[in-house]
Amino acid sequence: MSLQDAPLDQEALDFIKELANELNTGSVQLPSYPEAAMRVQRALASEDVELETVVRAISAEPLLAVRIMQMANSARINSMGRPITDLRKAVGRLGYNMVRIAAMSFVMQQLQLTPAHAPVQGQLAQLWRLSVNVAALARTLAVHKARLNPDIAVLVGLLHAVGKLCIHVRLAAHPQLLARPEVCQRILTDWHSDIGAALLSDWGMADEVIDAARFHTDSDRQFGDSIDFTDVLAAAVHIECLREQLATEIPTAENSLPMLQHVPDLWQHIQVDGDGLLALLAHADEEIRELQSLLGA
Repeated sequence: MSLQDAPLDQEALDFIKELANELNTGSVQLPSYPEAAMRVQRALASEDVELETVVRAISAEPLLAVRIMQMANSARINSMGRPITDLRKAVGRLGYNMVRIAAMSFVMQQLQLTPAHAPVQGQLAQLWRLSVNVAALARTLAVHKARLNPDIAVLVGLLHAVGKLCIHVRLAAHPQLLARPEVCQRILTDWHSDIGAALLSDWGMADEVIDAARFHTDSDRQFGDSIDFTDVLAAAVHIECLREQLATEIPTAENSLPMLQHVPDLWQHIQVDGDGLLALLAHADEEIRELQSLLGA
């Protein structure tokens, strides 16, 4: 049975109707989203936000402040080994994009710890691991193929599945739907892109982040003259699929070939062939380990 053939009962139709209504009215919300993280995201939505405003928003949630300090003093960020204990200096060292990344890491941790989300805890954990891996791959592509801002590439990767996150959290309150995984998958496939884009817009994310979340799965999308974040994200998602398929194998040009044949226009656009894909995989392994360590994934 294909996903489109999965029958939808009344509960599924009501669930979808609620999603559609929120989209149409611009009121999509992620249930249980920590208020402190929301304040930080909203503060960062302003291009001319003052540092003190961001620091105050972070200070309202001690756990988030601790996460910011940990990241600022990590070996990845603090390569000179000079520890800092002041939150203002930590935010300055990280930069606002990394603060957004830290906030999302905090959100995922809190959502997984919420008792009401126990029925989907496994899905949330798996989705976070996927998002971190895709973020690391997006950064690798941004650095080696596109010359795009690597921190924005990480943010794009971490947020690309926020629509699925929202739907999973909502499904936690619908055990009968959860008992029908083919229906859940159909809902996720059909709705996650628009839901994710709506959430990111509400959080004040840049257009390039929103567009990447909305269009990276669009097989009919027209490529621009240069590589953009949507291209990087689409390639990162495909490469992560390949990594999962080859989990017990050593990547070779031969077993990587089906991936290149699956979306040939994309690989041609970002100028990746079989050898190039193997090189990206080699670069990405270390990047994934470092990002997992940084974000506690």
